[in-house]
Amino acid sequence: MIRGDRVILSTWKCLALANQVFFDRGWGNLLAEIPRLHARPDDLEALIVIIGASEDAIQIANAAERLVLGTRHILREFQKALRSQQTARDVFGSSYPEIKDGIRKVLAACERQQPVAASVAAWFTQFELSLMLNALGSSTDHANFNLYSEFALPYRQLDFPDRMQAPSGDLFALAEQARLLDEQVRQWLQAPSMGLCEFETLEAFERSG
Repeated sequence: MIRGDRVILSTWKCLALANQVFFDRGWGNLLAEIPRLHARPDDLEALIVIIGASEDAIQIANAAERLVLGTRHILREFQKALRSQQTARDVFGSSYPEIKDGIRKVLAACERQQPVAASVAAWFTQFELSLMLNALGSSTDHANFNLYSEFALPYRQLDFPDRMQAPSGDLFALAEQARLLDEQVRQWLQAPSMGLCEFETLEAFERSG
């Protein structure tokens, strides 16, 4: 039989935090506490009963999936309501050298004819840049919770090259996209006069501090 106690306890903790509710009556009174959760998945009580008491593995698995997805939907709604107070300078003030280094790794892998390494480097650069752009609108940490599609909109709105749509295995096209991304990021960062924090030597970098 599938044990669903961990699913119940994990989702319950998430819902309690999201609703800012503290429970001190013990897990034996869990069902009686449900009305205190103003934001909760549909049929929460029924799902908990199925997961905790049913002997039908398929029924338990289906109920657990509904409970997890329902809880995630609620967390996403709370997440959307948390707005960021960070400016572009706060997030990108000294970020260009790191972004440039990621792009260099893509180009180097393309030159060495290493499609897997190039693809991974391109994806990682796009992922990190998307997170940073999204941080301008949201104050939450998305890396460990969200799907890429849930924080990719700001990146796509800037019309930056999308690795998800790049031709598979075409290293020439990938290198061209990497160069285009570098050019577009440079232009975007210079628009609000943030500067690129580029230094010719280590001594120049040290003097900047």
